[in-house]
Amino acid sequence: MRLLSTALVATLLLGCWAAAGAGEKDKPAARDRILELMDTVRNGLTEEKVTALDELGSITDEGRLDKFGVPPFLVGVIKSGDYVPRVRAAAVKALTGVMKFVPNSKDTALQVLTFALADAKEQTAVRQAIAEAMGGMLNAEAAGDRTSFNVLVAIVRERKDDAAVVCAALVAFGRTGYREAINLVVAAVSDPNPEIREAAIKALEAMFNSSRPGAVNMDTINILVRMASDDKLPLEVRESAMRTLVAAMKAGVARPTEVAPALVSILEKAGDARLAEAVVKVLTLVPEDISVEALRKAYETFQKPPAAGQDYADVRAAIARALGEYLHPLARKGQVPSGQSAAALLIRICSKDPNPKVVTAAAYSLSNLCDARYDRREAARELIETLASDSDRTVVQTVRETLKWVTGREIARGEKDPKEAAREWKKWYEANKDSLAPRN
Repeated sequence: MRLLSTALVATLLLGCWAAAGAGEKDKPAARDRILELMDTVRNGLTEEKVTALDELGSITDEGRLDKFGVPPFLVGVIKSGDYVPRVRAAAVKALTGVMKFVPNSKDTALQVLTFALADAKEQTAVRQAIAEAMGGMLNAEAAGDRTSFNVLVAIVRERKDDAAVVCAALVAFGRTGYREAINLVVAAVSDPNPEIREAAIKALEAMFNSSRPGAVNMDTINILVRMASDDKLPLEVRESAMRTLVAAMKAGVARPTEVAPALVSILEKAGDARLAEAVVKVLTLVPEDISVEALRKAYETFQKPPAAGQDYADVRAAIARALGEYLHPLARKGQVPSGQSAAALLIRICSKDPNPKVVTAAAYSLSNLCDARYDRREAARELIETLASDSDRTVVQTVRETLKWVTGREIARGEKDPKEAAREWKKWYEANKDSLAPRN
């Protein structure tokens, strides 16, 4: 009887396990995450819809995006008045993301977006999102994109729309490098609306940095100079104007002799540390004789005790970094004396500046003093002295690394004691300093 009961229990258990196994096999597969996200967009709250759209826009699986019709779904959300502007704008952003992986959806999507952008009755937030998106979608060389460009041109030319839409259209021109619109962008630099002016400057900077910048007359350069020099404008706008001047110079539409003096003049009048540091960072991109002299004067100015709430050491460190960036291009242009002057100031900073971060910046910058046309003897001597006398660990590590680049040698590599390493370097220097003399 006990055996029968045991057999019966075993049979029942086997039956349960079999039933459970059959249930697992017959259980429907989990729904794809894309379908769940699409359902959330249809039925969720606004915040949930936006979050779901953001996730949809980050999906890169071309097969699944195409299989579940994500691009046409997003187009439908954009077209539908049932969704609030915030959701439709999020759909525009998501569409921009997925179109990179489903490019065959571009023509249909672009047609819908262009129609909505051209509709003056459309919500501003949606039109702004579309104009921004077109900066990443449109190709300045593609004939099929011309209709969309024409709508952007009309928005910027007429400037009757909300400033946010005009600004987005301007930035789109910059991102795409659409040369046909450059005169409109230039005109917008003088717009009375500061937001539009700032967007125009950013667009110009991007256009100048593109491979095919358009022609710009001196009036535009003069406008940029005035904006960069205007202390009533926000620092961010002035910085943008300065960067645009440098971009124009690199593109060949402005000469260094026009850009460098303007930046130097701003630096000479800059009593505020933030402004001075901003100008120095831009001036870093303009390696000219006049720039070296301007940085020397600025270094003298910002050695004085700082005003309350300001750190002049940051300005001096920026100056040191800029001088280091000049060494190589000045040598290549044959302006060795100017490069030697920059090196001399860096050597002085290493020996005299009281702030370790400034000394570190100067020591690092001297690593660019590699060209054989430079006299590197004084730099090597000062670096060895700094290694022997400075107690700051970062300064010491930087000096040891820089000495390798200046001399082309690696002395005392295994010596941990900086002072002992300095003694070994000094022995090498006394015997080999003439190898660091300038050679043509």
